[in-house]
Amino acid sequence: MRTRLQIRTINHYKNRNRDKINHILEFFPTMKFWIGVVSNDHVKIGIKEGFAQFGHGKLSPIKRLGNGDIIIYYSPREEMNVKSLAIKGFTAIGVVEGKIPYNPPGPARVKVKYLKTKKYLHIHDVLDNLTFIKNKKRWGILFRRSLFEINKQDFMLILKNMVDEEIYKQPKMLFSLQDVFLYIELFILAYTIKFFYDVIYLAYFSPLRMIPGPKHFALTKYFVSKKHTNGMRWKWLQYELFPEYGPVVRIAPQAVIIADPDMIKEILVIKDLPKNQKYDQLRTNLSIPTLLTTRDKTFHKKRRQIVAPAFSFKYLNSIEPLIHNCVKPLLIKFDEMVDQNQNIVNIYEMIHYCVLDITGETIFGGSFRFIETGNHPLPHKIFQELRRMIKLGMFPFLKPFIKQDPYILNFMTSLIKNRRQEDPERKDLLGMLLNASERSMSDIELHYQAIEFLIAGSDTSSFSSAMTMIKLIQNPDKLDTLFKEIDESFPEFNIDKLPSHDKLKQLPYLNAVINETLRLHPINYDIGPGRITIEDTIIGDYFFPKGTTLAVNAYRLHHSSKYWGDDVEEFVPERWLNPERIPKDCFLPFSAGTRNCIGQNFAMMVIRIIVATLIQKYKFEDILNQDMDIVHYLTPSLKTKQYNVKIYSRN
Repeated sequence: MRTRLQIRTINHYKNRNRDKINHILEFFPTMKFWIGVVSNDHVKIGIKEGFAQFGHGKLSPIKRLGNGDIIIYYSPREEMNVKSLAIKGFTAIGVVEGKIPYNPPGPARVKVKYLKTKKYLHIHDVLDNLTFIKNKKRWGILFRRSLFEINKQDFMLILKNMVDEEIYKQPKMLFSLQDVFLYIELFILAYTIKFFYDVIYLAYFSPLRMIPGPKHFALTKYFVSKKHTNGMRWKWLQYELFPEYGPVVRIAPQAVIIADPDMIKEILVIKDLPKNQKYDQLRTNLSIPTLLTTRDKTFHKKRRQIVAPAFSFKYLNSIEPLIHNCVKPLLIKFDEMVDQNQNIVNIYEMIHYCVLDITGETIFGGSFRFIETGNHPLPHKIFQELRRMIKLGMFPFLKPFIKQDPYILNFMTSLIKNRRQEDPERKDLLGMLLNASERSMSDIELHYQAIEFLIAGSDTSSFSSAMTMIKLIQNPDKLDTLFKEIDESFPEFNIDKLPSHDKLKQLPYLNAVINETLRLHPINYDIGPGRITIEDTIIGDYFFPKGTTLAVNAYRLHHSSKYWGDDVEEFVPERWLNPERIPKDCFLPFSAGTRNCIGQNFAMMVIRIIVATLIQKYKFEDILNQDMDIVHYLTPSLKTKQYNVKIYSRN
C-alpha cells in the first residue's frame, strides 16, 4: 500500500482562496521545491511545477534534481532500513549528496546514502508554522499538509523572513517525546555506569584502596562534604580522623588528606601540583578567575605580577602612616569607653573593624570608617559570602538555588566608581588594578579581583590579630613579658607617633608571640588547598593515580606532638626564641610554593602594629568561661563573633 504525503494541488487553492494565492504567485511566479515521503530504503519524490504533489502524474525532467538540492520529506511511520533519516511523525529537511537515479514515469527515488539530513521538525510544528528553505536561487515553503491559508499580514511576514539569512544559518531544533525519553534513558545509563565505576572500581580496585581511611568514605565524597556544612569539620579531622588513621588518610573516592611535612613540601613546592577543580566553585563569579581561585599557572603568574608591587616592602613602608591613621580611631574609641567606665569591650569585633578600615585605606584608597560608624553590614555580608562559596564548592548543583547577595558587588562597584572620579593616580592596590584594567583586565574582572582581596585580606588579618590579642589576654604572664619588651623600645606613648614597624619587626618576643598564635590558630584549619595529580605520581611511600586530589592540612601539622613536643597545645612563644626547637617544614601559616599568600608581609605588618599599640597603651583582663568555638568555612572565625575583655588605661 502506497503512503502519500497529502498536499492539495495549486488548482484547489486557487478555487478555494484565489486572492491569497495570487499574492504568492505575483511575487514568486517560478517557485519550485521538492517534497517526498519515506518508503523502504528510499525517499520517493514527486515533482510538479509550482506547488509539489506526491504520487503519479506529469513529472518535470528528473535531471533537474541534483547534488546540493534540498528535499522536504515526511515519515508517516518508522522505517527499519532508514532509521537514521526517518523518525515517525516528523518532517525533515535533507540535502542531496551524489547522483539521483531516474526511473520514469514514477517518482524519483533517492537512496539513503545520497541524502544527508540537516534538520528535523515535528509534524505538529509544521501544521502551525511556515518553514523557509533557501537553496541558491530556489525557495521552498513547507506548508500545512491538508490546508494552506495565508492572510496579507502573514504574507508580509513571510517576505521579511525570506530575506533574513539568520533563519537558515541557525535553525531551531525540535525533538519528539520519543527523543526526550531516549535522552533520559541514556543519561540514566551513563550515570549508572559512572556510579558503579566510582563505587566498585574506585572503592575496591583503585590504587588508593591501600591508603587508610573510613571505608564508607571511599564510596562517595558526600560524607566528607556533609561534615563541612556546620564549619566544624576541622575538629573531626584533628581529634578523630588523624589520630585513628595517621597523617595520610583517604577521605573520598579520589581524595586524600595529608599532614606529613615531607609530602606537603613535595606537593606544594617541589612538584608544585596545580589546584583542583574545587577552586572553580569558590569564585564569587564562576566564569571569572581570580588570583586565588585560578588553576591556570600562566594566568596566576601574570595576575600576581600585576599586584605584587602593592605588597612589596617598599610599598608597605610607604603606607605605614595610613595604618596608623586607622588604628588611632580604635584608640580613641577605647579611651571613650574607659573614661565612661564602660570597661568591657568586644576585642574580636573591634579589631575586625579596625583591620577592615586598614584594608580600605591601604588597598582601596580610603578607610571604610567602621570604627567611627559602629555596626556595619559588610562584615556579616562577607561571612555569608564565605559560607555561600564553600557550599557551592561542596555542592555545585545547588548554584541555581544559592543566590549571591548583590551587596558586596554593589559596595565594590560604588567604591571603584568613586575612586576613579576622585584620585585615579593614587599608588595602591586598587590603583594598580585600575591601571591593569586599562591594559589586560576587564571592568568585571577588576570588580571580582577587588572583592577577593577585600574578603581574603580583611578576614584573615583580622582573625590573626584578634587571636593574638586573645591568647595574650588569656596568658597574663606572656602579656607582661611582651609589654616589657615594647616598653623598652618605646618608653613614651604618643598617639601621633605610634610604634614604627621598622623597630617592631626587630622585636624577638613580639614575633614569637605572633608565630605561636599562627601555629595554634592558622588561617587554614580545615582540609586546605586541594592540589591534583595530572599524571600517575609517587609522593613519599604512596602511589597516587592521575586525577587524585591531595589536600594539605596545616592545622594537624601545627598541632602534632611528634614535631612540636608534648606542650604542642600550649601557648609557648618562648619556643620561637630557640631555632633548634622549630621543626623543619612544619610551619605553614601562609602556605608554601608559588601559590603562597601574596599578602603575608602586609598581614604581619598589620598584626605587629595593632598588637604592639594596644599592649603599650592598655591593660587587659580576661573574662572567663567564654565560648571559644571556631568555625571554618573558607577562613576561620569565632562562632559567636565575640570575645569580651576588661580594658584599662596604663596611664
